[in-house]
Amino acid sequence: MKFSSEGTLDYDGDDLAYLWNFDGIAISDDPNPQFEYTQPGVYYSELAVTDTYGNEVSRQLKVIVGNTPPVVDIKRKASILSNHSFFLLGQ
Repeated sequence: MKFSSEGTLDYDGDDLAYLWNFDGIAISDDPNPQFEYTQPGVYYSELAVTDTYGNEVSRQLKVIVGNTPPVVDIKRKASILSNHSFFLLGQ
């Protein structure tokens, strides 16, 4: 997964330091790191940005990891005149 600090700026033009915390699993000082969560779950990644005077601001991002297939639930209205068959295209 790619993370980005794009849009982060200091109006005074001070240099900025970046620190990403990937829910305590790993940290990175790269402004735009890549990180792979290896297990499904809900994680919180945080970016802390500090200027040369020590002023800091941080933001947290909720990351939901997993690829659970959707559950399909098809309901039809019962009717004497209705067609009781259906087709899934591409199947």
